[in-house]
Amino acid sequence: MFDQAAQDNPELLRAYRPARPVWVDLAHAHRDEVRPEKPPAAQVRNRGLTVSGTVQGELHAWVRSVRGGWLGLVEFAVPWFGFGSIPVRQLVPGAAITERRNGETEPPF
Repeated sequence: MFDQAAQDNPELLRAYRPARPVWVDLAHAHRDEVRPEKPPAAQVRNRGLTVSGTVQGELHAWVRSVRGGWLGLVEFAVPWFGFGSIPVRQLVPGAAITERRNGETEPPF
């Protein structure tokens, strides 16, 4: 998944195999979501993606940004009311990620 040179530099990348279980705070992960000028239609409000709450995820790596912060490469599912969920693998700010103990099915907070 990652170039060998990056893998050999722990100041830039920390990869995990197998992935580590985590909790993802969707509101924090998507806090920069663009807000429309006017409220969306009722159908959108009632059936759009749910980008709040906490979901289970798998942390594949920590990657360093040029600003010095760490982003987690996380695989998780975003709930979509009435349609199940959408699986994603994306970079998430470190503050939106919390360690999940094996077997935990509900966030401890």
